[in-house]
Amino acid sequence: MELRQHMSTPPSPTDLPPPGGSRISRQQLACSTLWNYGRHRDGTGMIRQLRSLGFNAAEISASVRPAYWPGIIHAAESGSTRIVSIHRHVTHGGLMSSASPQITDTSLVMRRRAVEEYQECIRRAASLGSPAHPAPVVILNLGNTAMRDTTSQLEQWYRRDELLSRQYVAAKIRATRERKELFPLLWERVKECLTPLVETAGELRVRLAIETGATFEAFPHEEEMDEVLEAFPQNVLGYWHDFGHAARKEFLGWHTHADTLVRRRHRLFGCHIHDCRAPAEDHLPLGHGEINFVQLAPLLPQHCVAVLELGGAATDEQLIASRNRWSALWNSYANT
Repeated sequence: MELRQHMSTPPSPTDLPPPGGSRISRQQLACSTLWNYGRHRDGTGMIRQLRSLGFNAAEISASVRPAYWPGIIHAAESGSTRIVSIHRHVTHGGLMSSASPQITDTSLVMRRRAVEEYQECIRRAASLGSPAHPAPVVILNLGNTAMRDTTSQLEQWYRRDELLSRQYVAAKIRATRERKELFPLLWERVKECLTPLVETAGELRVRLAIETGATFEAFPHEEEMDEVLEAFPQNVLGYWHDFGHAARKEFLGWHTHADTLVRRRHRLFGCHIHDCRAPAEDHLPLGHGEINFVQLAPLLPQHCVAVLELGGAATDEQLIASRNRWSALWNSYANT
């Protein structure tokens, strides 16, 4: 298909980081507990498994239950594992789900609940900071817009090899128009919620990062992200690049992966690293999908927080192979 061929087009040399001091430095790769939270009943065992596989840094995924936190805190305070990032977690029990309160919710009550949960997450992150290491980045998933589900339909057409069909193009045009009409009111609601979160994070020296959404319905979309980020201080609110999510949108023709990385590089705090097979099979081990990491890795900023975020179906061997693959790629650009 024409779009799949375009995905392999390398970025212009002028888009790449310049040589010398701006080249990529060596990094510590963290592992997300998305991979193994389901294999354990407490945080101690969960973190211990990651350490046994060579990971001394971790991200706490949104799926982690509150009961896991004592073990996580102990690991962080003992210095055995550094927590580099935290997805929003539910403090009242249970798991994150589509029914959880979202900042984009039309209900004021639900938006307030979402803010309260994020405030608690920010305070949790602040407590894990130390003089030696900054507090973990809190990753924000703001929610979805109240619009029809276009992504699922586009993915079905993609699977039927109808990527550039008349109905495919018409659906994208209709969705884009609907989104532009919804944006002003939606942005007003989101900004009202983000303002106290950014204030609290700034006071507690915690960085917040808005993650790439996996679907067109997620807020903000690529064309909306700049306006959202520019409304707040760049030292507090930044961008979190999810390679798999960005690939899913590129497969459907919503943006170009490399262009988005270049455009957001100055606001990028961290990234989720996992592979993706078109149109929507993400959180795969590296090399099991279609993402061209060789072209994209040099576009990341020097001090980017890097988190390997594989799904629970990946084996220990695939996790280690993905880590080694990424580390070799990243260090090939590092200063010697």
